[in-house]
Amino acid sequence: MAKAPKRVRITDEGEIARIISEVEIDHQPRIITRNDADIAVVMAPQDYQAMNGSVTGDIWASYDAAAALISLRGAQGILRGVDTARLKRDIRDARGQDSIGRPD
Repeated sequence: MAKAPKRVRITDEGEIARIISEVEIDHQPRIITRNDADIAVVMAPQDYQAMNGSVTGDIWASYDAAAALISLRGAQGILRGVDTARLKRDIRDARGQDSIGRPD
């Protein structure tokens, strides 16, 4: 899951402030590049929220208990036939690895 963006305060001067003002006016995202590499995207908050859900607010606002219950019931028996003791052991062992991903 993507992390929520960090908030950064800026002054009303400089090139970044100009870019932000442009985004506020035309709601067209800007891709910031350095040495021909894309490093950041500046977009209006409402556009970001539309893409990724609400940045702030009540995380339970759209919660549907009935739909959650249906999903949970649908998952019933999903591990049938799986050696759960081995699965737990594999998960525990994977958490103890120093590297990300599969072992060598």
